[in-house]
Amino acid sequence: MYVFGGETNRGESSDLFVLDLGCLKWQRVQTIVESRRSCVMWGNDQNLFVFGGAKGNGAILNDLVRYDIGKAHMIDCF
Repeated sequence: MYVFGGETNRGESSDLFVLDLGCLKWQRVQTIVESRRSCVMWGNDQNLFVFGGAKGNGAILNDLVRYDIGKAHMIDCF
């Protein structure tokens, strides 16, 4: 299971975490793209996609990025 972004007491996050379901331990994968909250993330066996969201100052983000799970890196789509 992957979790990306959100908001903490320090502001928006750009961290990507994965939960190992075998041992129930979280691992920080990497910091990816611009920090944001209220974004949409979906994926398949090979990729995760993050779309849009908002910054703490109210700016709306309208970008789409792809995280290649196998290669472990983020690729800007737009």
